[in-house]
Amino acid sequence: MENQNRQIPGKAGARLLALLLALALAASLAPPVGTAAAGTEYTDVAPEAWYYEAINTWSSRENGILFGYGDGSFGPDDAMRAADLDIVVARLLGGDVPEWANSETVTREAAAKTLAIALGLEAVNEPTELYEDDEDIDAAYRPYVYALKDSGYQHGVGDGKFAPKSTFTRAQIIQTAHNAVSAIADSDVTDKTYERGLIVRSADVTVKDTTVKGDLIIGHGVGDGDVTLDGTTVEGRLIVYGGGSHSIVVKGGSKVAAVVAGKPNVHIQLESGAVIQSIEIVENGVRITVEKGASVEILTVDADGASVEGGGTLAQVTVKPEAVGAIVTTPNTIIINDSRDYVTTATGVVKAGDTQTTPDSSDGNTSNPGGTGTYVPTYPNTPTPTPTPTLSPTPPPTPTPTPTPPPTPTLTPPPTPTPTPIEPSTVEVDTAEGLVQIIKAGTENVRIVVTENMTLTTDVVGEYEPFDAYDLLMGNRPNSTLYIPAGVTVTMESGITFRIGGGTTLEIDGTLNLAGAGMWVGGRLTVNGALTSTTGNNGLMFDSKATVNGNGESVSAIGAFPAKSYVYNIGFAFNEGKWEDDGIFWANADTEEQLLDIVSDEISGFNIYGSFDITEPIAPKIWVIEDGVTLTIKSTFTVQGTLNIAGAIAGAAGGTVIIPANAQIKSVLWGGGWLSEENGTGGLHGLPVDKLEYERIYVWQDGAWVLQQQQQQQ
Repeated sequence: MENQNRQIPGKAGARLLALLLALALAASLAPPVGTAAAGTEYTDVAPEAWYYEAINTWSSRENGILFGYGDGSFGPDDAMRAADLDIVVARLLGGDVPEWANSETVTREAAAKTLAIALGLEAVNEPTELYEDDEDIDAAYRPYVYALKDSGYQHGVGDGKFAPKSTFTRAQIIQTAHNAVSAIADSDVTDKTYERGLIVRSADVTVKDTTVKGDLIIGHGVGDGDVTLDGTTVEGRLIVYGGGSHSIVVKGGSKVAAVVAGKPNVHIQLESGAVIQSIEIVENGVRITVEKGASVEILTVDADGASVEGGGTLAQVTVKPEAVGAIVTTPNTIIINDSRDYVTTATGVVKAGDTQTTPDSSDGNTSNPGGTGTYVPTYPNTPTPTPTPTLSPTPPPTPTPTPTPPPTPTLTPPPTPTPTPIEPSTVEVDTAEGLVQIIKAGTENVRIVVTENMTLTTDVVGEYEPFDAYDLLMGNRPNSTLYIPAGVTVTMESGITFRIGGGTTLEIDGTLNLAGAGMWVGGRLTVNGALTSTTGNNGLMFDSKATVNGNGESVSAIGAFPAKSYVYNIGFAFNEGKWEDDGIFWANADTEEQLLDIVSDEISGFNIYGSFDITEPIAPKIWVIEDGVTLTIKSTFTVQGTLNIAGAIAGAAGGTVIIPANAQIKSVLWGGGWLSEENGTGGLHGLPVDKLEYERIYVWQDGAWVLQQQQQQQ
């Protein structure tokens, strides 16, 4: 079996998790007794050999990632097993080794993919110079083979050839590491120059007055700890695979060509005097603070829930199409929003497809207003919502092995205007057409007062960009209210969908009659009158960020909103004159704690934003496993409804997947245990998308999902 089943699709930090899958250590993976601290000599490693320097550097006790056999030999030409390769990568970056092993040998092309991902290299789809045996390189590995070639980290076997199907050897893994990295830092570094890369794999390390001519990688071994760069120049990239909520600090005098934020929920703090040429956010929940006096030229958001704050200089932010929930509050920043979602700023929003410049900050230190503006599935047009996740992973950014250090820009602090309180203006509306026009105009800081009874129909509503799912959208309007006063009734025509977005209030002292329409509340709903319906064919959905209050009898059920509202999107239906829970619960989990908190409840669907271990028997209904996420099944996982996989389902000891005949599998990528059957793994990717005729039971054996039972359903 080839090693392609070990790649987890997704962004840089999540991809690395697939590298740490081994337990059984070969004798060479343990440091031999009596090994010297440096300059270890082996009987089968001649001084004139091309790998001599690399082996004697990286098999020492100081830098050891792969040791000799203990009998004086190293075995440079011996084949690497999959488990050995994973352990070497884990040692290099400080990762943990799970409790299982893969004894299969690794080909050169498969190893290239593992190493390119571990080192944060972008796949190269259009190489400038091909190997002579390019046609022999499998398409799944080819971009990674050339990523290593272009970076200078790995070369061919001579005569312009790569020999992709040849066995990857112990000498070759050592030499690849040697080409990429000068040293590993487990403690503070001061006044050093590294000709290649540097890996920090322990927490509480400060790199001071140092030059790194390659990439500086903050490895997984840092965990949630801190790493500080003080007066340090990184000519390549700062790749962040470790760190927590307070974590990566770049102090004044530090210059970095590029930063890749590759760990979920990490905080990168740029202090006054730090100069960064570019930042790319490739994992969810990343927070960047640009303090006053710090400078960033370009920042790209390619993941969900990014937060960028501070009073420093940030010239431009580009939000990529699949990223949602971005918040950017730095002053004088050009925001190019190519996303399908709003970008929240300190004073408003930037709509999808728009480009705006944020205003000056009054105090030079703009704060984060909170909220995410997360895109939500259509409701209630589809009674059982099935969101569609990202269809392809975004590879990590292109490496820059030895770029010219960026020039230090002259930082001009923005002017400090006198803050002017903004009071919402009041606009009275007496026709449906007028109400729709005001809502569609995107007005902020406005209180819209409906003065006459009106009916909103599809003729006057139409569709509103960027969310075609909603006929009428008043979304993310800070300090704005739609007010229905006492004695006034607004009726929604059946079939209309209406959304009140985050930051906006719907205040009802009169009556809102949904009359078969549907409404999504993402902001605040205040009902002192009546929220009712003249037909039961409608729905009301509350976003996890929504707040609800009111005394109207018709919304008494809504007042019983569950305490765990921070997790759920919750649906209600109007039945026999009152609102009742209709069983539509959509849970958004991005931590293992949240997932465990909700698996025992009657949930209609999940959006999974974090990687978890499934250790208890569960039977999900609708699960959307987002791009870059891995669920590791260690118990019984029964698919009741739809399973939509943009990330990966991996297995471990005790893992069982039961797929009844009525289940739907939408595996849009493969990785981990979800692989194409044509690759010889007996995996699940080849299952029909719509409906299965057979109940199938898979168990995890020897690193793959194996079909244990197949029974036709009547």
